[in-house]
Amino acid sequence: MTTPLLPNTAVAILCGGQGSRMKSNDLHKVCFPIDGMPAINRTVRMFRQLGMKRIVLVVGALAQNVIETVGREFPEVAFVYQGEQRGTGHAARIACDALNSLGHTGPILITMGDKVIAPHVVTDLTEQFLRSRADLAFVTARKVRNGMTSGSGRIATDRAGAILGNVEVRDIQHARIIEAFAKQAASHPRQPAVADNLIQLGLRHIPDEKRLRKALGDLPDRLNRDGGLTGREALELLGPEAGRIPLAGQGYTADHVETRSKTVNLSLYLASGEFWRRFLHRIRDDNAQREYYLTDVINLAAVDTPKWKIAQHVVEKPEDIMGFNSPDELLRIADVFRRRGLPESGKTRVAPEVARLSARIYKTAGQWLALFEDWPRGLRKHLEGIYGGEGAGDRREVFMNALKLFIQRHGPDRKVIVVRAPGRINLMGRHIDHRGGAVNVMAIDRDVVFVAAPREDDGVTLCNHDPAQFPDREFSVHEVLG
Repeated sequence: MTTPLLPNTAVAILCGGQGSRMKSNDLHKVCFPIDGMPAINRTVRMFRQLGMKRIVLVVGALAQNVIETVGREFPEVAFVYQGEQRGTGHAARIACDALNSLGHTGPILITMGDKVIAPHVVTDLTEQFLRSRADLAFVTARKVRNGMTSGSGRIATDRAGAILGNVEVRDIQHARIIEAFAKQAASHPRQPAVADNLIQLGLRHIPDEKRLRKALGDLPDRLNRDGGLTGREALELLGPEAGRIPLAGQGYTADHVETRSKTVNLSLYLASGEFWRRFLHRIRDDNAQREYYLTDVINLAAVDTPKWKIAQHVVEKPEDIMGFNSPDELLRIADVFRRRGLPESGKTRVAPEVARLSARIYKTAGQWLALFEDWPRGLRKHLEGIYGGEGAGDRREVFMNALKLFIQRHGPDRKVIVVRAPGRINLMGRHIDHRGGAVNVMAIDRDVVFVAAPREDDGVTLCNHDPAQFPDREFSVHEVLG
């Protein structure tokens, strides 16, 4: 489904960022595959299928990788280079200037390359843009979903529901730090307001000191000037609006912003060319991240309301628009596609069920050991079917040793499963299956035996029967994936 506006709408996709959390030096974040297809190509294809023909990508870090990945499938896509990473607002301005130089005068849709968007979200946003006669319409989601609070930018509204602006989480954290420091300075006006106190307060809200110092800018140095400021002097430096967040001409505390924010920004915007030309050149980098925020166009337009009309389109399903910054988030998106059974690379597949083990499969480690010691006919036949008549007895000892090791470490009463992972030789296609490629494999008479117990978190504790060669290891799945 499409709307009459879409063929006349240009698309700008921002792909200039570093994507450092993906931990890759040669593959850009947007080029990582989702179920066999580069994420950025999936997004470009979706826009093309909706009839949107003029598409511009802003590239920066690993630009050649993005250009080659997209250009192979979509040679008609244009690219514009962001030489310095100065934020999404700066990238959007570069894209819109390029479209203007190409003679485009119609609406422009702007989004990020690390988004996976359901096509109906674009058409629904377009319909709301037309229906509400908005100058800017953008997509949002509920701030709290399934008991989890989003980390995306907050959309603050007044009591009537009118949009006051967008506030990034980092700026809320910054406001809390300054508010707390101002209260501390006010309670001790004659004592030194040292920068170390500011840093210690700040680490409660931004635990990463490097990011904290970036958010605070030169404030610590200014507090230490001339041998250090007193609390009263620090308050004069901070000013009467210390810890306040400006929205629509008024100052709000961080708590007030959170109270007034029921939705969060999902970074999909549609506006007239006139709107973008007017506001993208007015945004500034005086924020906690020292970047030009694209979201600031919302705040600037809100000040000029009712001259400029802003509308938000709220999506209810998390999978309608998904973003990723790390490998684990990318894997979750890939899992959504697999479960949906969506057409991928021209093939329709049946969505697999999410694996859930029945409670009857679990036994305590002690029960499993007793079962292998008793060696009943059913178990013996099962292993003979895998290993052959003579091999079953030998492998029985391996299973028993694994169970004994588990009991030694964790006791006999924890419920566990006993698992084997058969070995194989890749005759062709080694290391390409995880990128969606095909492999030609041959099974061998080797396997790895596990005794595994479920736990509530994503921590993993590994121990091997040969600790000299394979020492114990503990890790978190989330940390390994980034």
